[in-house]
Amino acid sequence: MKSATVAVGTSVELAAKGGEAYEEVVVTASRRAESPLDAPNAVTVLTEEDIRLSGARTIPDLLRRVPGMDVMAMSYAEYDVAMRGFNRRLANKILVLIDGRTAYQDFLGATLWRSFPIDILDVERIEVVRGPGSAIYGAYAYTGIINIITKTPEAMKGALAQVGAGNGKRLEAVFQYGDTKGPFGFKVSGGYDRGDKYELEFDPDRVDYTGAAKDPNLSLQVARVDGEIEYNVPDGSGRFFLGGHVVNGSTELFGVATLRNLIIDQTQLGVRGGYNSDLVSVRMFYNRLDADASPQFYRTGLPSLGSVTDFDLLSVEPVFRPELELFGKHAIVLGGEYRFKHIKWDYLNDEQNENHFALFFQDTWTVTSWLSAIVSARLDLHP
Repeated sequence: MKSATVAVGTSVELAAKGGEAYEEVVVTASRRAESPLDAPNAVTVLTEEDIRLSGARTIPDLLRRVPGMDVMAMSYAEYDVAMRGFNRRLANKILVLIDGRTAYQDFLGATLWRSFPIDILDVERIEVVRGPGSAIYGAYAYTGIINIITKTPEAMKGALAQVGAGNGKRLEAVFQYGDTKGPFGFKVSGGYDRGDKYELEFDPDRVDYTGAAKDPNLSLQVARVDGEIEYNVPDGSGRFFLGGHVVNGSTELFGVATLRNLIIDQTQLGVRGGYNSDLVSVRMFYNRLDADASPQFYRTGLPSLGSVTDFDLLSVEPVFRPELELFGKHAIVLGGEYRFKHIKWDYLNDEQNENHFALFFQDTWTVTSWLSAIVSARLDLHP
Protein backbone atom coordinates (compact mmCIF):
# COMPACT_ATOMS: atom_id res chain seq x y z
CA MET A 1 0.00 0.00 0.00
CA LYS A 2 1.27 3.50 -0.83
CA SER A 3 0.06 6.79 0.53
CA ALA A 4 1.22 10.35 0.07
CA THR A 5 0.51 13.54 1.96
CA VAL A 6 1.20 17.03 0.64
CA ALA A 7 0.72 20.36 2.36
CA VAL A 8 1.26 23.83 0.95
CA GLY A 9 0.87 27.05 2.89
CA THR A 10 2.02 30.64 3.21
CA SER A 11 2.70 32.80 6.23
CA VAL A 12 3.34 36.48 6.77
CA GLU A 13 5.78 37.15 9.60
CA LEU A 14 4.41 39.35 12.34
CA ALA A 15 7.83 40.81 12.91
CA ALA A 16 11.27 40.44 11.43
CA LYS A 17 13.83 38.58 13.50
CA GLY A 18 15.73 40.93 15.71
CA GLY A 19 18.45 38.55 16.90
CA GLU A 20 17.34 38.85 20.52
CA ALA A 21 19.62 37.06 22.97
CA TYR A 22 16.66 35.41 24.71
CA GLU A 23 14.55 34.72 21.65
CA GLU A 24 12.52 31.53 22.14
CA VAL A 25 13.32 28.67 19.76
CA VAL A 26 11.23 25.58 18.95
CA VAL A 27 12.37 22.47 17.08
CA THR A 28 9.22 20.37 16.68
CA ALA A 29 7.01 22.22 14.20
CA SER A 30 9.39 21.96 11.22
CA ARG A 31 12.03 19.49 12.53
CA ARG A 32 14.53 22.34 12.77
CA ALA A 33 15.23 25.22 15.17
CA GLU A 34 13.12 28.29 14.46
CA SER A 35 11.22 31.09 16.13
CA PRO A 36 7.62 30.26 17.15
CA LEU A 37 6.58 33.19 14.96
CA ASP A 38 8.00 31.39 11.91
CA ALA A 39 6.50 27.98 12.73
CA PRO A 40 3.82 26.73 10.30
CA ASN A 41 1.44 25.90 13.17
CA ALA A 42 0.52 27.41 16.52
CA VAL A 43 3.09 26.36 19.12
CA THR A 44 2.95 26.45 22.92
CA VAL A 45 6.14 25.90 24.93
CA LEU A 46 5.99 24.77 28.56
CA THR A 47 9.37 25.57 30.11
CA GLU A 48 11.04 24.08 33.17
CA GLU A 49 9.91 27.15 35.11
CA ASP A 50 6.31 26.63 33.96
CA ILE A 51 6.49 23.03 35.13
CA ARG A 52 7.85 24.00 38.54
CA LEU A 53 5.27 26.74 39.13
CA SER A 54 2.34 24.61 37.92
CA GLY A 55 2.55 22.13 40.79
CA ALA A 56 1.56 19.33 38.38
CA ARG A 57 2.89 15.87 39.18
CA THR A 58 2.07 14.24 35.84
CA ILE A 59 2.65 15.34 32.26
CA PRO A 60 -1.06 15.04 31.28
CA ASP A 61 -2.06 17.29 34.20
CA LEU A 62 0.52 19.81 33.04
CA LEU A 63 -0.93 19.73 29.51
CA ARG A 64 -4.25 21.02 30.86
CA ARG A 65 -2.58 24.45 30.81
CA VAL A 66 -2.24 24.38 27.01
CA PRO A 67 -5.00 26.06 24.95
CA GLY A 68 -7.01 23.57 22.92
CA MET A 69 -5.96 20.48 24.91
CA ASP A 70 -8.54 17.98 26.18
CA VAL A 71 -7.29 15.77 29.03
CA MET A 72 -9.43 12.98 30.53
CA ALA A 73 -8.30 11.21 33.71
CA MET A 74 -9.86 7.77 33.30
CA SER A 75 -8.18 6.55 36.49
CA TYR A 76 -5.09 7.19 38.57
CA ALA A 77 -3.13 5.16 36.01
CA GLU A 78 -4.59 6.25 32.69
CA TYR A 79 -5.07 9.53 30.87
CA ASP A 80 -6.48 10.16 27.41
CA VAL A 81 -5.06 13.31 25.84
CA ALA A 82 -6.36 14.90 22.66
CA MET A 83 -6.62 18.23 20.94
CA ARG A 84 -9.50 20.35 19.70
CA GLY A 85 -12.33 18.06 20.76
CA PHE A 86 -11.15 14.72 19.35
CA ASN A 87 -10.77 12.90 22.66
CA ARG A 88 -11.92 9.33 23.26
CA ARG A 89 -10.79 6.11 24.89
CA LEU A 90 -7.45 4.99 23.46
CA ALA A 91 -6.98 8.48 22.00
CA ASN A 92 -4.70 8.16 18.98
CA LYS A 93 -5.09 11.36 16.97
CA ILE A 94 -2.10 13.15 18.47
CA LEU A 95 1.60 12.28 18.07
CA VAL A 96 3.55 12.04 21.34
CA LEU A 97 7.35 12.17 21.21
CA ILE A 98 10.04 11.88 23.87
CA ASP A 99 13.18 13.63 22.63
CA GLY A 100 11.89 13.17 19.10
CA ARG A 101 11.17 9.42 19.27
CA THR A 102 7.62 8.09 19.26
CA ALA A 103 6.07 7.11 22.61
CA TYR A 104 2.83 5.36 21.54
CA GLN A 105 2.21 1.61 21.40
CA ASP A 106 2.05 0.84 17.69
CA PHE A 107 -0.22 -2.20 17.86
CA LEU A 108 -2.88 -0.27 19.84
CA GLY A 109 -2.25 3.33 18.87
CA ALA A 110 -2.57 4.20 22.56
CA THR A 111 -0.17 6.24 24.67
CA LEU A 112 0.40 4.86 28.18
CA TRP A 113 1.28 8.17 29.85
CA ARG A 114 1.98 6.78 33.33
CA SER A 115 4.29 4.08 31.95
CA PHE A 116 6.82 6.48 30.45
CA PRO A 117 10.46 5.85 31.44
CA ILE A 118 10.74 9.48 32.61
CA ASP A 119 9.21 11.62 35.34
CA ILE A 120 7.98 15.19 34.99
CA LEU A 121 11.09 16.29 36.95
CA ASP A 122 13.25 14.98 34.07
CA VAL A 123 11.57 17.33 31.58
CA GLU A 124 13.32 20.48 30.38
CA ARG A 125 10.44 21.71 28.24
CA ILE A 126 7.43 20.49 26.28
CA GLU A 127 6.62 21.79 22.81
CA VAL A 128 2.97 21.45 21.80
CA VAL A 129 2.16 21.97 18.11
CA ARG A 130 -1.53 22.50 17.42
CA GLY A 131 -2.63 21.51 13.95
CA PRO A 132 -1.83 18.61 11.62
CA GLY A 133 1.82 17.76 10.98
CA SER A 134 1.35 14.56 8.98
CA ALA A 135 3.22 15.88 5.94
CA ILE A 136 6.54 15.42 7.77
CA TYR A 137 5.60 13.30 10.81
CA GLY A 138 3.14 10.73 9.45
CA ALA A 139 -0.42 9.71 10.18
CA TYR A 140 -0.33 9.97 13.98
CA ALA A 141 0.22 13.74 13.81
CA TYR A 142 -3.42 14.10 12.81
CA THR A 143 -4.40 16.94 15.12
CA GLY A 144 -1.09 17.91 16.67
CA ILE A 145 2.27 16.96 18.16
CA ILE A 146 3.57 16.86 21.73
CA ASN A 147 7.36 16.68 22.01
CA ILE A 148 8.65 16.07 25.55
CA ILE A 149 12.27 17.22 25.69
CA THR A 150 14.28 15.93 28.65
CA LYS A 151 17.12 17.62 30.50
CA THR A 152 20.69 17.25 29.30
CA PRO A 153 23.39 16.10 31.73
CA GLU A 154 24.53 19.74 31.94
CA ALA A 155 21.03 20.92 32.87
CA MET A 156 20.59 18.05 35.33
CA LYS A 157 24.05 18.49 36.85
CA GLY A 158 24.00 17.30 40.43
CA ALA A 159 21.67 15.01 42.35
CA LEU A 160 18.00 15.28 43.27
CA ALA A 161 15.64 13.01 45.18
CA GLN A 162 11.97 13.49 46.01
CA VAL A 163 9.42 11.38 47.88
CA GLY A 164 5.69 11.99 48.21
CA ALA A 165 2.67 10.21 49.61
CA GLY A 166 -1.07 10.79 49.68
CA ASN A 167 -4.50 9.28 50.10
CA GLY A 168 -5.41 6.20 48.10
CA LYS A 169 -2.13 4.57 49.21
CA ARG A 170 -0.30 6.79 46.76
CA LEU A 171 3.46 6.78 46.90
CA GLU A 172 5.93 8.53 44.61
CA ALA A 173 9.71 8.38 44.68
CA VAL A 174 12.00 10.05 42.13
CA PHE A 175 15.76 10.40 41.82
CA GLN A 176 18.05 11.86 39.17
CA TYR A 177 21.75 12.52 38.76
CA GLY A 178 23.71 14.18 35.99
CA ASP A 179 27.29 15.28 35.50
CA THR A 180 29.71 16.37 32.79
CA LYS A 181 33.45 16.00 32.37
CA GLY A 182 34.91 17.82 29.40
CA PRO A 183 32.95 16.86 26.27
CA PHE A 184 31.36 13.85 28.00
CA GLY A 185 28.10 13.84 29.90
CA PHE A 186 26.09 11.29 31.86
CA LYS A 187 22.62 11.26 33.39
CA VAL A 188 20.45 8.67 35.13
CA SER A 189 16.97 8.94 36.58
CA GLY A 190 14.44 6.58 38.04
CA GLY A 191 11.36 6.34 40.14
CA TYR A 192 8.53 4.38 41.66
CA ASP A 193 4.84 5.22 41.48
CA ARG A 194 1.91 3.51 43.15
CA GLY A 195 -1.74 4.43 43.64
CA ASP A 196 -5.18 2.92 44.17
CA LYS A 197 -8.23 3.44 41.98
CA TYR A 198 -10.58 6.33 42.47
CA GLU A 199 -13.35 3.78 43.11
CA LEU A 200 -14.07 0.10 42.57
CA GLU A 201 -16.02 -0.81 39.43
CA PHE A 202 -17.61 -3.87 41.06
CA ASP A 203 -17.91 -5.56 44.44
CA PRO A 204 -15.19 -8.27 44.70
CA ASP A 205 -17.63 -10.39 46.74
CA ARG A 206 -20.12 -10.71 43.87
CA VAL A 207 -20.45 -14.34 42.74
CA ASP A 208 -21.56 -13.52 39.19
CA TYR A 209 -18.26 -11.76 38.42
CA THR A 210 -14.70 -13.01 38.74
CA GLY A 211 -11.85 -10.62 39.45
CA ALA A 212 -8.59 -11.20 37.57
CA ALA A 213 -6.47 -8.64 39.44
CA LYS A 214 -4.45 -9.75 42.44
CA ASP A 215 -5.34 -6.48 44.16
CA PRO A 216 -8.73 -5.15 42.95
CA ASN A 217 -7.94 -1.72 44.42
CA LEU A 218 -4.64 -1.23 42.57
CA SER A 219 -4.56 1.21 39.66
CA LEU A 220 -0.83 1.74 39.07
CA GLN A 221 2.41 0.31 40.36
CA VAL A 222 5.50 0.86 38.22
CA ALA A 223 9.24 1.19 38.72
CA ARG A 224 11.46 2.75 36.07
CA VAL A 225 15.06 3.70 35.34
CA ASP A 226 16.48 5.66 32.39
CA GLY A 227 20.06 6.58 31.55
CA GLU A 228 22.09 8.26 28.83
CA ILE A 229 25.70 9.11 28.00
CA GLU A 230 26.71 11.77 25.49
CA TYR A 231 29.73 13.16 23.71
CA ASN A 232 29.66 16.78 22.56
CA VAL A 233 31.96 17.62 19.67
CA PRO A 234 34.44 20.21 21.06
CA ASP A 235 33.68 22.79 18.37
CA GLY A 236 29.97 22.62 19.28
CA SER A 237 28.94 21.27 15.89
CA GLY A 238 27.18 18.12 17.11
CA ARG A 239 26.32 15.61 19.81
CA PHE A 240 26.54 11.80 19.98
CA PHE A 241 24.32 9.98 22.49
CA LEU A 242 23.54 6.46 23.70
CA GLY A 243 20.90 5.54 26.27
CA GLY A 244 18.36 3.03 27.47
CA HIS A 245 15.48 2.44 29.87
CA VAL A 246 13.57 -0.24 31.79
CA VAL A 247 9.97 0.02 33.03
CA ASN A 248 8.29 -2.74 35.04
CA GLY A 249 4.95 -2.97 36.82
CA SER A 250 1.18 -3.03 36.53
CA THR A 251 -1.18 -0.46 35.07
CA GLU A 252 -4.85 -0.09 34.20
CA LEU A 253 -5.98 0.37 30.62
CA PHE A 254 -9.53 1.37 29.71
CA GLY A 255 -10.14 -0.18 26.31
CA VAL A 256 -13.22 -0.42 24.14
CA ALA A 257 -15.97 -2.97 23.29
CA THR A 258 -15.69 -6.30 25.17
CA LEU A 259 -12.22 -5.54 26.52
CA ARG A 260 -12.88 -2.57 28.73
CA ASN A 261 -11.05 -2.35 32.04
CA LEU A 262 -7.76 -4.20 31.66
CA ILE A 263 -4.97 -4.79 34.13
CA ILE A 264 -1.58 -5.09 32.42
CA ASP A 265 1.58 -6.58 33.92
CA GLN A 266 4.34 -5.27 31.70
CA THR A 267 8.07 -4.99 31.18
CA GLN A 268 9.41 -2.39 28.76
CA LEU A 269 13.00 -2.34 27.53
CA GLY A 270 14.48 0.33 25.29
CA VAL A 271 17.82 1.27 23.71
CA ARG A 272 18.49 4.46 21.76
CA GLY A 273 21.40 6.19 20.11
CA GLY A 274 22.34 8.66 17.44
CA TYR A 275 23.94 11.92 16.39
CA ASN A 276 22.42 15.38 16.25
CA SER A 277 23.57 18.70 14.79
CA ASP A 278 22.01 21.69 13.06
CA LEU A 279 22.76 20.22 9.62
CA VAL A 280 22.14 16.49 10.04
CA SER A 281 20.76 14.08 12.61
CA VAL A 282 20.45 10.30 12.77
CA ARG A 283 18.25 8.74 15.44
CA MET A 284 17.78 5.04 16.13
CA PHE A 285 15.82 3.33 18.87
CA TYR A 286 14.67 -0.18 19.76
CA ASN A 287 11.78 -0.91 22.14
CA ARG A 288 10.48 -4.21 23.47
CA LEU A 289 7.25 -4.78 25.38
CA ASP A 290 6.32 -7.97 27.23
CA ALA A 291 2.79 -7.68 28.59
CA ASP A 292 0.28 -9.99 30.24
CA ALA A 293 -3.18 -8.41 30.10
CA SER A 294 -6.59 -9.46 31.36
CA PRO A 295 -9.94 -7.77 32.04
CA GLN A 296 -10.05 -6.77 35.68
CA PHE A 297 -13.40 -8.54 36.03
CA TYR A 298 -15.51 -10.78 33.80
CA ARG A 299 -18.66 -12.86 34.10
CA THR A 300 -18.10 -16.02 36.10
CA GLY A 301 -17.95 -19.10 33.88
CA LEU A 302 -17.02 -17.23 30.69
CA PRO A 303 -13.49 -17.00 29.22
CA SER A 304 -11.38 -14.25 30.77
CA LEU A 305 -10.19 -13.02 27.34
CA GLY A 306 -6.73 -12.48 28.77
CA SER A 307 -3.75 -12.25 26.41
CA VAL A 308 0.03 -12.21 26.27
CA THR A 309 1.77 -9.70 24.00
CA ASP A 310 5.40 -9.63 22.86
CA PHE A 311 6.12 -6.57 20.72
CA ASP A 312 9.39 -5.37 19.19
CA LEU A 313 9.96 -2.07 17.41
CA LEU A 314 13.05 -0.80 15.60
CA SER A 315 13.20 2.68 14.09
CA VAL A 316 15.99 4.41 12.14
CA GLU A 317 15.48 8.03 11.06
CA PRO A 318 18.05 10.24 9.26
CA VAL A 319 17.26 13.96 8.69
CA PHE A 320 19.21 16.47 6.57
CA ARG A 321 18.67 20.27 6.99
CA PRO A 322 20.55 22.32 4.39
CA GLU A 323 19.99 25.99 3.58
CA LEU A 324 20.15 27.36 0.02
CA GLU A 325 20.00 30.77 -1.62
CA LEU A 326 17.84 30.82 -4.79
CA PHE A 327 15.45 33.73 -5.34
CA GLY A 328 15.44 34.05 -1.58
CA LYS A 329 16.42 31.75 1.29
CA HIS A 330 15.39 28.07 1.37
CA ALA A 331 15.45 26.21 4.70
CA ILE A 332 15.09 22.57 3.64
CA VAL A 333 14.28 19.48 5.71
CA LEU A 334 14.84 16.14 3.96
CA GLY A 335 14.58 12.84 5.76
CA GLY A 336 13.30 9.30 5.93
CA GLU A 337 12.43 6.52 8.34
CA TYR A 338 12.62 2.76 8.42
CA ARG A 339 10.36 1.13 11.01
CA PHE A 340 10.33 -2.63 11.73
CA LYS A 341 7.60 -4.18 13.86
CA HIS A 342 7.29 -7.69 15.23
CA ILE A 343 4.38 -8.88 17.34
CA LYS A 344 3.29 -12.13 18.92
CA TRP A 345 -0.21 -11.72 20.36
CA ASP A 346 -2.88 -14.22 21.38
CA TYR A 347 -5.46 -12.31 19.32
CA LEU A 348 -3.49 -12.93 16.10
CA ASN A 349 -3.25 -16.26 14.29
CA ASP A 350 0.54 -16.20 14.16
CA GLU A 351 3.53 -13.93 14.61
CA GLN A 352 3.49 -10.84 12.42
CA ASN A 353 6.36 -8.81 10.94
CA GLU A 354 5.95 -5.45 9.21
CA ASN A 355 8.38 -3.18 7.39
CA HIS A 356 7.48 0.50 7.06
CA PHE A 357 9.33 3.06 4.94
CA ALA A 358 8.85 6.82 4.74
CA LEU A 359 10.36 9.81 2.94
CA PHE A 360 9.52 13.41 3.81
CA PHE A 361 10.48 16.85 2.55
CA GLN A 362 9.82 20.43 3.56
CA ASP A 363 11.03 23.72 2.09
CA THR A 364 10.52 27.02 3.89
CA TRP A 365 11.15 29.64 1.22
CA THR A 366 11.70 33.12 2.62
CA VAL A 367 11.00 35.46 -0.28
CA THR A 368 11.33 38.71 1.66
CA SER A 369 11.54 39.68 5.33
CA TRP A 370 7.73 39.74 5.50
CA LEU A 371 6.70 36.90 3.17
CA SER A 372 7.50 33.19 3.20
CA ALA A 373 6.04 30.04 1.65
CA ILE A 374 6.12 26.50 3.03
CA VAL A 375 5.86 23.37 0.88
CA SER A 376 5.96 19.93 2.52
CA ALA A 377 5.29 16.38 1.36
CA ARG A 378 5.58 12.81 2.66
CA LEU A 379 5.47 9.35 1.08
CA ASP A 380 4.74 6.26 3.21
CA LEU A 381 5.04 2.63 2.11
CA HIS A 382 3.44 0.25 4.57
CA PRO A 383 1.52 -3.06 4.68
